[in-house]
Order: sequence, then C-alpha cells, then structure tokens
Amino acid sequence: MKRNILHTILLLSTIFWLSACKDVLEEHTEIVNVDNTIDIFQKLSAQSNLSKFSDFVRSTGYDKLLASSQNYTVWAPTNDALTSLDAAISSDPAKLKDFVANHIALT
Repeated sequence: MKRNILHTILLLSTIFWLSACKDVLEEHTEIVNVDNTIDIFQKLSAQSNLSKFSDFVRSTGYDKLLASSQNYTVWAPTNDALTSLDAAISSDPAKLKDFVANHIALT
C-alpha cells in the first residue's frame, strides 16, 4: 500500500515537473517581427552612422552578397570607429576586402 502511494506521488511529481518545462531553444530561435521587404545591405546603407562601412562594402563587392537571400550577420563599425582605421587598409583593395570580410558571417 505504501509502495503504491509512493509510486503515485512520484508519478504525479514527474508529470508536474515535465509540464512545467518549456522549450527554451525554440523560444530563443523564434523569428519575431522580421522585415523581409529590404535586405541587410539596404538596412546598412540606411544608417547614416554606418555610411563609411557601407561604402567599403559596396566598393569591395560584398553588397551583392548581402543582397542575396542568404542570412548574414554583419558587425558594422560606426563612422567614428573607422576614423582610426589604418590608411593602408582603406587604400589597398585586397586589404579592404579582407577587412570587410572579417565583419560578415553566414548565419
């Protein structure tokens, strides 16, 4: 008899515990309020404080990549941050392309 009561309590506790769980990963990866009408390069170009980086993206050809349907993450430095960029990078097309590529990731 005691054993049946113990099993019942254990079963009810397990059911209660499992019902209290929620899928945190699904909540974390849920897409909320997505604006699919413009691509990430258009969003980047619309930000006045990112205009220098936007120009770099355009001059290196990465604007076409960011205009695609793939999902990218861009870590865009502000115009203020780019004032300290070495002139050797901004004047050399290969170095500039590497610089821009280091700020873009496929997600």
